Order: sequence, then C-alpha cells, then structure tokens
Amino acid sequence: MRKIIYTDPFLDQMTQVTSNRVRGAIFDAIDKLIVVPVIGSTNLPQAIIDKYGDEVRKLVVKPFLVIYKVLPDENLLILGLMYGRAAY
Repeated sequence: MRKIIYTDPFLDQMTQVTSNRVRGAIFDAIDKLIVVPVIGSTNLPQAIIDKYGDEVRKLVVKPFLVIYKVLPDENLLILGLMYGRAAY
C-alpha cells in the first residue's frame, strides 16, 4: 500500500493555514492520493518548476496548491503548500 510522506517544509507551511475547514480539506485531498496518485496536474507554472522541479504535481485545494511527487516505489512525497496566486 502507498504511504504518504510529509516533508518538514510542508508541515511548516501548514502552520500558516488558520482555518480548520481548509486544513481539513487539504488533508482530505491528500488522502485521496492514496487511491488515485495522478489526480494532480502536471501543468505547472514556472514558480513551481523553479522551486520543486518539473517532476512534481500540483493538487488544487483552494486557495492553495499542494505540491507533491509520486516516488518510484509509488509512495507520495508531499513537498509543499503554496497560495495558488503566488504560483502564477
């Protein structure tokens, strides 16, 4: 079974999310990646490519983008959280 691996930068960025509803929506969306890891888009703005590379995916949880990577062993590495507007 796939595992979700949270990076320290992502967890640090999550402390800036003040809404419990939005925080819950972010973790609910991430949990869905276990079943469908390619649900996120590979259509990446340059800001994401510059920061994380071009082998990541973005998962939209308004107003945020969850940045993650599907690892070769099919585990999921949750790399970061960005405001959607900051990425474009």
